[in-house]
Amino acid sequence: MKMILIIDDDKDMRFILSNVLENEGYKTIAIEDGSKAFKEIEKHTFDLILLDFKIPGIMDGMQILEKMKQINKEIIVIMVTAYGEIKKAVQAMKLGAFDYITKPFDNEELILVVKRALQTQHLNKEVKKLRKKLAENKAEIEFIGKCPKVKKLFDQVKIVAPTNMTVMLQGESGTGKELIAQMIYQQSLRRDNPFIVVDCGAIPETLMESEILGYEKGAFTGADNRKIGKLEEANSGGIFKKNKRAKTGRRRGKNRIY
Repeated sequence: MKMILIIDDDKDMRFILSNVLENEGYKTIAIEDGSKAFKEIEKHTFDLILLDFKIPGIMDGMQILEKMKQINKEIIVIMVTAYGEIKKAVQAMKLGAFDYITKPFDNEELILVVKRALQTQHLNKEVKKLRKKLAENKAEIEFIGKCPKVKKLFDQVKIVAPTNMTVMLQGESGTGKELIAQMIYQQSLRRDNPFIVVDCGAIPETLMESEILGYEKGAFTGADNRKIGKLEEANSGGIFKKNKRAKTGRRRGKNRIY
């Protein structure tokens, strides 16, 4: 059963919304302000939120929307607004609201908007699952091998991928360390963020800090513009770092993915 959170300071409106939605088979929780809303979000997983613009207290509807999207950018929010607040509703959609309904609303219109939102949410989840599966299959196809050791390696990838641990990959040049790093990344929770490969052997030692950390404009002579470092570029994604060449000129067989 789909669960819907209703946030509206009007007691009668909360009753109407709850009654209409529950008659359609949804489970609802209705509260009157933002602070109670976030407490409910901590306790329950909601499939959709109906949020009124005019909410009393520290945060209004727009501020509640922004904070909800910071907590969970995938959460579906439908704004409830008066006819004269349509401009605000459009602004709310730019901040991540799925849609809006205006008061007084038609019950069938409300149900239609809610069903469309939930259907879109379902389709988005299915697309993500499909992309994940395709990425996993692609990585396994690129890394050819069916011997017991390769199968054991794939099992180890599945164990470490969901964690936030730093992983060190060891092996001779050409054995597929970067492919394994990509497999770990594609099966991790970071897969929607960038995957950055840094070849430290190709970066002069004097430039290493600037490449990894970046710098601000005017930080030193010649720094005419701000440079984004590889860590910031990854943006909570993954970094695959190829180590420097050893003094003998041979490449070390150790890499790290963050």
